[in-house]
Amino acid sequence: MEKIFGLNRLSLLHHAVGFMLGPFLVVHPILLTHGHAMQAGSSLNEQFVDFCKNSDDVLSAVISLSIMMMAVVFFCPDHQE
Repeated sequence: MEKIFGLNRLSLLHHAVGFMLGPFLVVHPILLTHGHAMQAGSSLNEQFVDFCKNSDDVLSAVISLSIMMMAVVFFCPDHQE
């Protein structure tokens, strides 16, 4: 890929995709929970607890996402330009 696009373009693409991916990682489970809660006629909290208790690996995913978000907040420098 480097020979075709060049390292600079790939680096810029990687940078842009990284910033776009973060919000999707957060919004995706929220929208899934909201959609299932609407279909089941339950609240978001009830649906979230149901997912964590009854779905495989959802609790692990919630913990992993929380750790990633904390790492971004605490360990990434401010991007002031």
